[in-house]
Amino acid sequence: MGPLKLLISVKNEKEALEAIQGGANIIDIENPSEGLFGAGHPRVIKKIAEITPDNIEICAQTGFIPNLSATVLAALGASVSLSASSSKVKSVKIVLFNVKTDENALNLIKEVSKTVKEYSPEVNIVILGFADFKKFNSIDPLKLPEIVNDVKKEVPGNYCVKIDVADKKSKSLFEFYDESTLKDFVDRAHKFGMEAGLAGLLAKEDVRKVFNTGADLLAVRKMVCSGYDRVNGEVQGKFVKEFAKEIGSCKNN
Repeated sequence: MGPLKLLISVKNEKEALEAIQGGANIIDIENPSEGLFGAGHPRVIKKIAEITPDNIEICAQTGFIPNLSATVLAALGASVSLSASSSKVKSVKIVLFNVKTDENALNLIKEVSKTVKEYSPEVNIVILGFADFKKFNSIDPLKLPEIVNDVKKEVPGNYCVKIDVADKKSKSLFEFYDESTLKDFVDRAHKFGMEAGLAGLLAKEDVRKVFNTGADLLAVRKMVCSGYDRVNGEVQGKFVKEFAKEIGSCKNN
């Protein structure tokens, strides 16, 4: 649907500046100290929004979503911080973890979408599933385009489906799925008018493969952190720049 964008996940203003200077297109705010995909604090979101140029998007997230009531409350909190922080915050990310059935996933996404769009109708809802879903008893992320399309029929708006790897000590995304499978995922998302993003221990060598799938977003944290440590390390602008350079090379060839 558009040129491949580089999304860098950050935990504070310092990391955000490194990501910006390195050439990130999207700043994804999370809090790894509170677990994988922990939600960023509203104060942090606000500070990062203040230092982010207008041409760079910001994504907030709800953290892990284990049940319906927590989903709505988390989404509501993300929405409030979104609307209070800056119009630069374009996306809210829903992390589907331990969501066992397609029906549960559909209901969760629908309720979150309704809640978020009451505050910010134009916001992009990003729905994240996991390639290692069997390990965590969650739904197959390859089903997300169809599930989210059903949501869109009731709650119109901008959506993005994304696949990541939950176990950051496990295999990378391309060890779970080949290019052809991921390209089909992206194509189905585009057919339904939504963006598609890929993540999961991706290295610079994977950039060309992501580009070949036609994905809209390539998301990275661990591989651009000092010591390749996503929790205790810090985002380094020089590593971000290497990913941005690889994407630029793909676009020019």
